[in-house]
Amino acid sequence: MRRMAVGFAFDELDALACESAYVVGNHASAAVSRKTGYVDNGRVRGVQHTRQGTVGMEEQRVVVTTETYVRPGEPVTYEGTQALRRFFGIERG
Repeated sequence: MRRMAVGFAFDELDALACESAYVVGNHASAAVSRKTGYVDNGRVRGVQHTRQGTVGMEEQRVVVTTETYVRPGEPVTYEGTQALRRFFGIERG
């Protein structure tokens, strides 16, 4: 799903990069990011609110560009994107 969302941003919305982040130690989220082509883009410290209270955590920021993006194995097609581009003010000539 993330690969498709990133591909949509690049292919249909003319995005130059997509940013994301995950809590350090969340190996599943890190793996999804790597498989999509995200690369490390710094870390920040923050707090996370849990049922047990507020705890300190470290967040890994990541970024994917058109150069690092790993496309899905099968081609993806989108419908209705012209109206969405119009809504966002992204007209194509």
